[in-house]
Amino acid sequence: MIIPIPVGAMRRAAQAARLSEQARRQAAATSGISCPSCGEVDLPLARRRGSRLVHVLLYLAWILPGILYGLWRSQVQTFHCRKCDAFMGEVPLG
Repeated sequence: MIIPIPVGAMRRAAQAARLSEQARRQAAATSGISCPSCGEVDLPLARRRGSRLVHVLLYLAWILPGILYGLWRSQVQTFHCRKCDAFMGEVPLG
């Protein structure tokens, strides 16, 4: 079961992801972001969807598929738990 997290909270989490561990945990506690799987209260890891290796291989195979895959990858940022790597949500970029 995926519990939706508000988009604004996820964007703030992405901005605060570079904080020190103590500041990051405090920011997560005030935002109320907890993992739906393990219950860990921490800011999630922000990642792009897709694979960097597939992206490079598509560029090497032919330019157009690599460009299209790169556009697809850059549209959405996904968030995962730092402790159990569970999917926590995604935010459209741009």
